[in-house]
Amino acid sequence: MLRIYGLFGVLAAILASGCAYWNGDAGLAKRETTQSALNYLYPDGADPSPSKRLTALDLPLRVAISFVPSQGRAQLPRSVRQKVLREFAAAFEQQNYVGSIQVLPEGTLRPSGGYADLAQAAVVHNFDVVALLSYDQVAYVGESPLSLFDLTIVGAFVVPAHGTDLYTNLSASVLHVPSQRYLLGASGEHHRKGVSTLARIADNLRTDQIESLAQAADALATDMYTNLDRFREHIKRDPSLQTTGAGALGSPAGMAMVLLLLGLCLWRRA
Repeated sequence: MLRIYGLFGVLAAILASGCAYWNGDAGLAKRETTQSALNYLYPDGADPSPSKRLTALDLPLRVAISFVPSQGRAQLPRSVRQKVLREFAAAFEQQNYVGSIQVLPEGTLRPSGGYADLAQAAVVHNFDVVALLSYDQVAYVGESPLSLFDLTIVGAFVVPAHGTDLYTNLSASVLHVPSQRYLLGASGEHHRKGVSTLARIADNLRTDQIESLAQAADALATDMYTNLDRFREHIKRDPSLQTTGAGALGSPAGMAMVLLLLGLCLWRRA
């Protein structure tokens, strides 16, 4: 008992003197949670060079969104993944050239399935454009001089002797499935710092992962909304993108149709 009181006396002295600091090298740990869209689309290591061949977009677009399927057990709770997808879908709902947006049921896409897997899902679920979300999270855990108290049971549960740095990157790739063409993308990032006791590091990191992902998802949705606005204008200028269907009036061919109809109206009035 005297030993514990003595250790807490040392703790009080360190805190009072302001000498507690985080060591960025000692006790450095790293955890990664990654899902790669590239590995899913090109499982055989094919060259993912961008396609510039003629692509026909049937407007309004039918869009599906999904996380890239994981090779193993999903790292994030299902409720968290679904919440991120629903919030991300809102960016598409505000675009007049998007006719429908759906979140694919989990298990629809197979790990390393590639474009063949997407083509099969597109037929079953009736979509021609898909937005694939992937994320990277890296956590660093550093020790401070207070980590000496980890040697005691009380210190491991009470003393916040460890600093945590969590970096989250959430990205989205929007693809035209029939032509296997990349259309546009977006990303969102978040950095979260915290402190933890030795006994609570794993639990605190799990909570930080979820909260950091939510912040990155907000940034992703904002970036996607901006890029979707830009893409609407890009469609009109890129000759390799042709639009068909009821919503095709924003394309060059669509504008020609508008002029033709206008000319017919003026001719009838004359």
